[in-house]
Amino acid sequence: MTAEGAVPGDAGRIVEVIRQGFDPAWMGVILYGCAGVEHYVEAQIRLGASSPYRYKVCRQGGVIVGAAEFRILGATLFLNNVAVLPAGQGHGVGGTLLRVMVEEGRSQGLREFSLDVLGSNAPAVSWYERLGLKTTAERSYWLGTLPRAAAPGNYSSSDLAQANLVHARFGFSEFSVEGGSRTWKVGRLGGSYFRLVGWQCASDPGLAGFLGAMDSERKLLALVDGSPPEDVPWQLVAVTKRMSTPLEGLHL
Repeated sequence: MTAEGAVPGDAGRIVEVIRQGFDPAWMGVILYGCAGVEHYVEAQIRLGASSPYRYKVCRQGGVIVGAAEFRILGATLFLNNVAVLPAGQGHGVGGTLLRVMVEEGRSQGLREFSLDVLGSNAPAVSWYERLGLKTTAERSYWLGTLPRAAAPGNYSSSDLAQANLVHARFGFSEFSVEGGSRTWKVGRLGGSYFRLVGWQCASDPGLAGFLGAMDSERKLLALVDGSPPEDVPWQLVAVTKRMSTPLEGLHL
């Protein structure tokens, strides 16, 4: 079985394959849980080399049984997602998907290979360790609630209209909120979550007030690098490991 670059018509199937690789309880807090994400994948494939995303697929009898999504970040080849359907498991599909993209990355002068993996996914962590990757950092995911009947205060957003158009098409979006001498980036996942990065952002009361006034039914999802402060009134839902290795040192 060989891996090849995806074509625009593969987008829906790629989404199906990658979704099956996640615990259903995790789907609400990732892009692949958003209705419309297949349009985003298709758009990135159509952009070709102009996009930082690369999609590789393996087919069995003409049907995609394995798919991988990569990003090129400077000199780093970053694995976003890789998944193999039961019909393709046990045939080296995952390794083949990685090998084809890694060889392509090496030919382009990329130097590093990185990925994020759930710390609770012991089989995946063990596989990546056997490939030569080492844990370099951790990120924790926390759920919080918005204040009810909050007032937005002096906070505002200048790009929300554009973000709304993106959200209607892809099911996720990002917009800026200005206030308190800061500008915060806020993501939206489906109709359920505001996505915030860092405790400074997540704990800003003015921002919480703005978001609560905007949509108090959403929950907050905070992504925190390193060790979080103690006694935070949020629910820890997951911890991911950042794993990396020089591209030449990957054992495929």
